Amino acid sequence: KKLGINSSTDLVNNIQQIFATDRNDIMRSTAANAILSNIADQRNGAPLNYEEAQKLLEDTSIKTDLLLIWKSLFKVVSPAASITKYYEKLGPEYKTQGQVLNDLREMTNDPNVPYSQGIKNFLTKHGDNAWIYLSGSSSTNPGFQPTEEYSKWYRSDGAAVDKYPNVGGFLGPQMGIFSPSAWTDMRAAGKNKPKPTAQKLEDSLNNYCWNLYDNYKNTIVQSGVAQGLTPAQAAKGSTTYGGFKFSDLMKAKSDEIKNQYAVWSPLATFGENERKWINQKIEINRMVKDKKIVSLPVGESLKEYWDYRNTSVNALVNYDPSTANDSWRNGSKGLGLREALTMKAQEVISKNPDFKPLWERILSKEFTPLELETP
Repeated sequence: KKLGINSSTDLVNNIQQIFATDRNDIMRSTAANAILSNIADQRNGAPLNYEEAQKLLEDTSIKTDLLLIWKSLFKVVSPAASITKYYEKLGPEYKTQGQVLNDLREMTNDPNVPYSQGIKNFLTKHGDNAWIYLSGSSSTNPGFQPTEEYSKWYRSDGAAVDKYPNVGGFLGPQMGIFSPSAWTDMRAAGKNKPKPTAQKLEDSLNNYCWNLYDNYKNTIVQSGVAQGLTPAQAAKGSTTYGGFKFSDLMKAKSDEIKNQYAVWSPLATFGENERKWINQKIEINRMVKDKKIVSLPVGESLKEYWDYRNTSVNALVNYDPSTANDSWRNGSKGLGLREALTMKAQEVISKNPDFKPLWERILSKEFTPLELETP
C-alpha cells in the first residue's frame, strides 16, 4: 500500500484551489509538515498499520487547510513568509520544533557516538513519540545542513561540491545550530524542497523501525565483542549466541518489528540504498581525482579511505577472482576485507572526526549486512 491523501470533498478541493500558487504550495507544504509533526508527537507512539498512518495524514491535511484559512482571514502573516512557531510537548516541557531538530542533529553527528546510538539517545531524551522527527520535512541534498556554519562554508567552497550532489554535501561542517536564514538560503538555492507529508511519515516510520533493528543488532554484536570476537565476526550470520545463529536472531527481530509496524519494508530500503550507491560510487571516483575536493579536509580523508579501499579490493580480486564484480561486498570470502575497510575508516575518523558522517551515512552502506548472507 502507498500512503497519501485523496481529496474526497468539494470543500477540500476548493480550499486547495485557493492556495494553488507556487509560493503558497511551498507555504502549505511547510505548514503541513510542521502540523504533521505536532499531531504525531502527541499521539501514543508510532502508527502500527496503514489505517492509522492514513488517518494521521488526513487529520494533518484538514488542520493545515484550516490553519491557512485562519491565517489568511486574520492576516497573521505577512505576504512573504509565515511567523508561526510550532511547539511540542516532549516530556515535561514545551520546545519549538527547531530545538528538537537541533538535539537530533547534535546527537547523531557527534563524532564520538555511532549514528544509531545517537538516534537512540535522542529517543531516550524526548521519548518514542519523537519518532516523527527521524526524517526531515525537506528533501535536501545529502549532507547539506541548515546551519550558519554550513552556510558560511558553502559560500566559500560550495561551487566545488555542487558538482557532486549525492555525496559532496558531506564535505561541509555537519555540526551547528539551526539557522532560519541558512535554511532560507538553501531553499532559495534549490538545495531543499518541501517533502510531501506522506513521504515524511513513511521515512520517519522506516527510520524508527530501523533504529529498533539496529539497536538490537548492536546489543548482540557487543556481547560477541565482549567474548573476544571482532565486530565483523560477531555480526557474521553463522556466529551463534545461546545456540541460535546471529542471522536467525536478526530474522526473528525483523519479523517482530514488521508484525508490529506493518509499514516497515526492510527489503525496499536495501533496494533503494543500492540504487543510491551506484550513483554515489560514480561521484566518489570523480571526487578523489578532483584537486579542489581533495584540498578540503574531509575530501582528503575521503581520498585516503578510497585509495585504501580500491587497493584492497584489487588485491583480493587478483588473489581470488571469485570475489570480482562486487561479490566481496556480501560473500563470506570478503569478510576480512570488509573488516579491514571498517578498521581503516575508524582510523581515518580518529584523525579527522568530520569524516564520520560521510562514513556512516554513505560509505559504510556499501556493505550488505553480514546477517543477510546465505550460509
